[in-house]
Amino acid sequence: MGVEIIEKPWLKPTTEDYVNARLPETLVETGLALRLLKDCLIRDASSKGPIQIAKGMRK
Repeated sequence: MGVEIIEKPWLKPTTEDYVNARLPETLVETGLALRLLKDCLIRDASSKGPIQIAKGMRK
């Protein structure tokens, strides 16, 4: 049985393409982080959910 290998013509994204793809995600994540901090909450490293900041840690 013969196998024919066909390479896919992957398009290499430009820097502008990368920025346009990542910028909306970054803005949403930043907005979420600011909202959580305003409410004295942080997210754990796994982003499983917000964690209340201990009262002694608040400034």
